[in-house]
Amino acid sequence: MFEVDKFTRTENTEAAYTKQAVFMLENYAKNAGKDWDQDHGQLIDWLSSKRDSSSAAYWGRIRSALVFFFKNNGNPDLAASIKAISKDRCAPPTHTSANKKKSVSDTELVSLANYLLREGSSKISIQTYQFFLSGIITGMRPSEWEFCDFRILRDAKELRLQDFGGGENVSPEMVDGIKIVVQNAKATNGRAHGEFRTLLFPKLHPQEKEVLLDHYRSVEHARDLGQFPLFQRQCSDKLRYAGQKLWPSKRKRISLYSGRHQSMANGKASNLPANVIAAMHGHATDRTAGEHYGRKQFGVSGRVYMQVPADEVARVREIPSTWSPPAISREKERNNSGS
Repeated sequence: MFEVDKFTRTENTEAAYTKQAVFMLENYAKNAGKDWDQDHGQLIDWLSSKRDSSSAAYWGRIRSALVFFFKNNGNPDLAASIKAISKDRCAPPTHTSANKKKSVSDTELVSLANYLLREGSSKISIQTYQFFLSGIITGMRPSEWEFCDFRILRDAKELRLQDFGGGENVSPEMVDGIKIVVQNAKATNGRAHGEFRTLLFPKLHPQEKEVLLDHYRSVEHARDLGQFPLFQRQCSDKLRYAGQKLWPSKRKRISLYSGRHQSMANGKASNLPANVIAAMHGHATDRTAGEHYGRKQFGVSGRVYMQVPADEVARVREIPSTWSPPAISREKERNNSGS
């Protein structure tokens, strides 16, 4: 097992918030042609327009990061103004989970590859396939790619793409393994086992390394431009379009999130303990994956790519299989209704 850096929760959170805030402010400067400190009112208006086109979850993460950043840099009034931009006008979700497929068979994967990677395919088609396959390999939520820390393991060292003189200079043969520190998307509402999770990939095939490298290059490029949400949406739209063309009669469509479901199904088929599967996917308890994600019967035994540190597995709460939510008696219901 590769050695894992030991960070405190505070250090991790502050570093992630700072990184997110800087990305947003650099994006603002490119769009407005001026720095944020030149016109606070224009910055607030710009952030409000971003809120209107963002999901509540995404805006909540960005707002928290900016509030922290400005408080930490001596701008409490600006922090308060940003905190006042509520989630009420955030864009509603466009697709319900009821219509999303929770597994992907090898046959479907081959069909997707043939369609998205066919001769003359657009760049976004290729990126969509890489995004989808990366979801199966890592089990990450699509949105979690934006602020993850991606490291290459080589000669017992952890290196960034930039350490090789640029990401395009890294080939699969140069990579011993990959480490990704993921900021858990559901941590703020208690549905994750901590702020972060660590995914280690010490035994990937060259093709799998290449997919992750290429995908992360695309993520990094979009992130540097402040356009990751747009990149994710474009890939999601392209995958949905491919599904409509390949399987027009199917109600449930393959989505980017289907890769995460398949990752958990593979873990179940490989008979991994429930708390290990939970730690791999950032869940607070060992029941979440079993109740809401891909089924064992759709998984492939042995097709698990990642490892997680034992101390992160220990953070997962184990819930007895006999546990059920407390029932409310009919008598209590009648009393509460005033009848």
